[in-house]
Amino acid sequence: MTITVINHTNWLGNGSILTIKLNGKKIVKINPEQRLRINLPQEPATLSVSQLGSKSNHLEVQDGEIIEITIKKVTSKIFFSSLLTFNILILLTNMFFPTISSKMATISILGVIYISLLFQVKWYQLKKV
Repeated sequence: MTITVINHTNWLGNGSILTIKLNGKKIVKINPEQRLRINLPQEPATLSVSQLGSKSNHLEVQDGEIIEITIKKVTSKIFFSSLLTFNILILLTNMFFPTISSKMATISILGVIYISLLFQVKWYQLKKV
């Protein structure tokens, strides 16, 4: 009993090696544009992927299915709009905080908030082909 998994993440995910989880357990890593055959220990099984805190939907899979990993379209919009917002906040911080220590503290706090918000989004989408 095997499935085929294809990593078709676009340029936003090209630098990412994804971890594939089967029934919640990490089983293998997949590179961009790679195709893997994975043995299913039981049928049906639940498949998901993650990478540095970014996650995907959970998909129930069965023998012989082909699964494609893509990046959700809304994810790239969220990424670029949040990046623009973060840069504007840094610019405002530089304008309104007089000392370097207050600037660094504010930018650090904004950075932690920015990264934690990005991890709340499900970046990857699994779908049957």
